[in-house]
Amino acid sequence: MSLPVMIKNHLDASAVEFATVTREQLNGEARSLLQKTAKSVVLQDTDGLVLAVIPADRSINLDAVQKHLGRKIDFVPPRDYVTLFKDWAPSQFSPFATNYGLCVLVDRSLAELETVYFDSGTTDTFIRVGQDAFRKLHTNADFNLSFAQPMNAASAAPAKTATPSPTPAKTAAPSLKFNVEKITELPPMPDMAHKIVTLNANPYARVQDLAAIVELDPSLSAQIVRYARSAFFGYRGRINSIHEAIARVLGYDLVMNIALGIAAAAPFKHSRKGPLGLDAYWKHATYSAILAQSLSTAVGKGVRPRQGMAYLAGLLHNFGFVVLGHLDTSTFNTLNDAVAANPETPVVELERSIVGATHTEIGAWLMQAWNMPGEVITTVKEHHNADYAGNFAPYVHLIRLVDHLLKRFELGDAPDSNLPVDAMQSLGITPTQIDTKLNKLLEAREELDHIAQTLAA
Repeated sequence: MSLPVMIKNHLDASAVEFATVTREQLNGEARSLLQKTAKSVVLQDTDGLVLAVIPADRSINLDAVQKHLGRKIDFVPPRDYVTLFKDWAPSQFSPFATNYGLCVLVDRSLAELETVYFDSGTTDTFIRVGQDAFRKLHTNADFNLSFAQPMNAASAAPAKTATPSPTPAKTAAPSLKFNVEKITELPPMPDMAHKIVTLNANPYARVQDLAAIVELDPSLSAQIVRYARSAFFGYRGRINSIHEAIARVLGYDLVMNIALGIAAAAPFKHSRKGPLGLDAYWKHATYSAILAQSLSTAVGKGVRPRQGMAYLAGLLHNFGFVVLGHLDTSTFNTLNDAVAANPETPVVELERSIVGATHTEIGAWLMQAWNMPGEVITTVKEHHNADYAGNFAPYVHLIRLVDHLLKRFELGDAPDSNLPVDAMQSLGITPTQIDTKLNKLLEAREELDHIAQTLAA
């Protein structure tokens, strides 16, 4: 893949020797290479933008930067980068910005390395240079400040009111598991969700029974009717009731699982802002659920997931973030800010460092405690596991595929937007089928965004 014009011009003008390394090659190297890989974080205040360059295994001590600059400065949301650097791929930002007119700070530790790797500005290529070349590429940068720190340092987050240090990694996971399993700090399964689960276990239940339960909650009823009216389902008639939504458009199984997912999540409220906040969570969850339900119809018959269960798995697969926000607000806020400041670092790495457990583990603990369907428990726990081959594997790999697809729109925590070929092959889904389903999803974005905003409120 060719380098962005600005990057290529700067390399040529600086006349430095460099080599290109693919992301796959870099990932295959020793973990210690993270210390030699420079990543960039864009900061801002009313005076303008600053590019802070630190090792990839570190986060920013924002207090140190603010004291050095004498400015009250904060992070620029990663989603805004694309408007600032239009020739760079989403989430791929090189650590020099001379040609963009930015002030650049380089952490002193990078000046002590013989070799430095950095993002090329494309989706799959890194650049490797020696120290002399790295300094030459940063002629006007400030190398005199140490402002990088371990990921689990509380001050990696933007400066706010003081927050307690995260629980040490060696004890965080057992403590979280105890709280979830004993339900001492989390609400039990909501009454509405319990009613739906009970009805689902009744082999004689009818459409009227499901409609009667859903209608007990006006907000839930409104959400399901809005789904049925969505352009995604293409029904051109009028939908004025839950019964009509079930009978004419969505079907019993899908409404059962839509209602269960929304009702189960209803009591959980925390910060709406940031990459892990409720706004981002519900947008990703809503898109994931609809896309998983749609793609499930294209899966080979021998392994085809149930549409309704695919929807529920998509809606709840990242629910561990919501659980953490409810269980430990301080730690969640630290993680949320760290993810915003380190968009290229895998979320699970930040979780291990800051929380001591991942959202997959936390979410699965709660799903098990609530006796949710095995398909959902397994998907919540394994959706980042490309090697998973156990029970309910079609659900796991369907959600993996969905996550990579939605990363194209900067939604979710997938490592990249490349389609996982192994998942496509195991499901029997073709690129053409994927494009068709994805285009249909995009046609309904306005309705889905409204649904997500309502759920986050």
